Amino acid sequence: MDKLVISRIPAETDAITPKSEGQEVLGWQTKVEPDGSAMTLTLHTSEGSTRFLVPFGQASGLEAEVHQAALLMLYRQTAAPNPTHNPIDELIRAALRPSRVSVGIDRSNGDRLFLQEFGGERLPRIVRMSPDAVNDTCAELSAAAASHAN
Repeated sequence: MDKLVISRIPAETDAITPKSEGQEVLGWQTKVEPDGSAMTLTLHTSEGSTRFLVPFGQASGLEAEVHQAALLMLYRQTAAPNPTHNPIDELIRAALRPSRVSVGIDRSNGDRLFLQEFGGERLPRIVRMSPDAVNDTCAELSAAAASHAN
């Protein structure tokens, strides 16, 4: 079985140009290993091409990071100028909304596992928290809910 190849090589006018230092991204290409264990991500830039090997376990994190950045870019482009700018407001507006969350427990150490699914729009991801961290989060949630109820 051959590697699956996905590529996007935009026209010259469609190039991604960062405002800070860095190379101009001209396109990209992915090749998925036949067994699905990893992909090779190639970025074609103004200074040449660079390959990255991304293991399956890191693909979701990479996808989430790029998706979050794209949402933040869209928000910043469409938001009205605000002199009382708060970066947390941007993060809240661009927050992901899973279509389903499943909960499990890692039997080896008792950590709580939260599987977040996004209805096929993006790869699922798992958040791991210790029992104490879950209890602290629940207490913070209760306090926040109580303050908004009044």
